[in-house]
Amino acid sequence: MASEEMEYYGNKTEVKEDLKEEVKDEQTSDSISPLDRKIIRQIEFYFGDVNLPKDKFIQEKITEDEGWVTLECLTTFNRLKMLSTDLDEIKNALKKSTSGLLEVHGEEYKIRRSLDRPVPEADDPIIKKNSKLKTLYMKGFPLTYSFDEIEEYLGKHGASTVFIKLRKTEDHKFKGSVFAEVMTQEEADKLLNNKELKCEDNEITVMLREDYFLKKREERKERGETEQPEKPKWKPGCVLHFKGVNDQTRREAIKELFTKHEEISWVDYSQGENQGHLRFTDEGAAQKAIDAIKAENDGKIIIEEAEVEVKVLEGEEEENFWKMAIEDDKKRNANRNQGRFGRGRGRGRGGRGGKFRGGNKREFRHKRRWEDGKKDDRTQENEHKKFDDNSESHTEKSSPAKKQKVEVKEE
Repeated sequence: MASEEMEYYGNKTEVKEDLKEEVKDEQTSDSISPLDRKIIRQIEFYFGDVNLPKDKFIQEKITEDEGWVTLECLTTFNRLKMLSTDLDEIKNALKKSTSGLLEVHGEEYKIRRSLDRPVPEADDPIIKKNSKLKTLYMKGFPLTYSFDEIEEYLGKHGASTVFIKLRKTEDHKFKGSVFAEVMTQEEADKLLNNKELKCEDNEITVMLREDYFLKKREERKERGETEQPEKPKWKPGCVLHFKGVNDQTRREAIKELFTKHEEISWVDYSQGENQGHLRFTDEGAAQKAIDAIKAENDGKIIIEEAEVEVKVLEGEEEENFWKMAIEDDKKRNANRNQGRFGRGRGRGRGGRGGKFRGGNKREFRHKRRWEDGKKDDRTQENEHKKFDDNSESHTEKSSPAKKQKVEVKEE
């Protein structure tokens, strides 16, 4: 099967150094400026239904101050930093938002998600289904187009994006087609029904991403090709998701309970969260551990006086978890090698780069995790994508570390 490299370009897009100056030139005093609009869209993505349920860094921050997160913290995110680091400018822009998603503090420089808009569950099947119905395949863009140019094109046609994925060849060249999820079903239908879409004299083909995949499968069948499923690069039945622990539950207590029955290689949990993942060493060990604990405790699993819900990840959910885990492992190893030669960590071009300037720098470091039964004191910088986090491969829930750019192969 032919393959291609696909990247979440919210993290890798190069933003022109004069982006801020360009959008400022377009401002008018009578309406919300283009820069304001970009700031609002970016920050509302961070706190939106797609990103927030799986963004462990922001989830941790909102537990510290009744949901409030400082603008100073948010300006450490690279995408926002490229737009503005002026706290007054950001705060004034957010006050102009009409979505009702965010509350802007009256006196201090901080915001929170509206208390009337509870955060949905990360693996909510309704959210997954709705996402599929407004995720599009679009083909016909000039090969020189960038992420920002495609986003601008969609904006001119009345569509705000949740994520845009530029499709690339194996030698990293843009193919002229994208996968893009738009904000609403109405926006998706408008693009699907517009049979005269053009971009610089090129006709733009638009269809649902699911229909595109179906079409490619049918074409392969007609050519007599058969799909050979790839052998998983992990042991099935090793990942357990737990939910319902109290905010004082210790990681050590979770590990101690389950390691009485099966060996654990990784605990993805930090005190204060109410859910997490366990990664077992042996195939099928997750269910064995669940059965053994329930047999000893009248069919219940109790962790520090809290009865918790557990499930073994299977199918697409398990596959997506492992994709994230493998990518995170690669990045950890790269960071270790850099540190070994005294080079330190570089800064990515997307997401949240660099250290928090001023105050307690430890405040924004990644949480420690268990690996091979030992504490890993190394930290890893989080990255935030621009309007990317809710493709199917990202609605699976919590990954073992901060969700970051993932490369997958598709046709």
